[in-house]
Amino acid sequence: MVQGDTFTIKRVFTKADVEKFIEISGDRNQHHITPDANDRVVVHGLLTATLPSIVGGQMSVNGREFHVEWFKPVYTDEEIECTITIDKLEHQPTKTKITASFEIFNQYNDRVAGGHFFGLIAV
Repeated sequence: MVQGDTFTIKRVFTKADVEKFIEISGDRNQHHITPDANDRVVVHGLLTATLPSIVGGQMSVNGREFHVEWFKPVYTDEEIECTITIDKLEHQPTKTKITASFEIFNQYNDRVAGGHFFGLIAV
């Protein structure tokens, strides 16, 4: 892994995923429960933010900071794609510090979220 590398993950969240997240989080806001005219509900923002965390987990990043900004809602049965870019790597004897940014787009190429994270990778 080097500075500038990118990683991409795609996901479609279902109503069942949202229902599980409601059970875990207790967030029962109506837009997560009541379907719209297309029989979709809004996916929790924190659930969409799990995508960069999946890639971080695959790289064994021990997260220290995570910042996300949401721009548009994500709906169930809508494919989203998250691209993570390695912005900085600082190699030290016992760990590597990593800073990365990410952007999440929906299937219509609308930017729905973006942010960055910082963490450590044990050597």
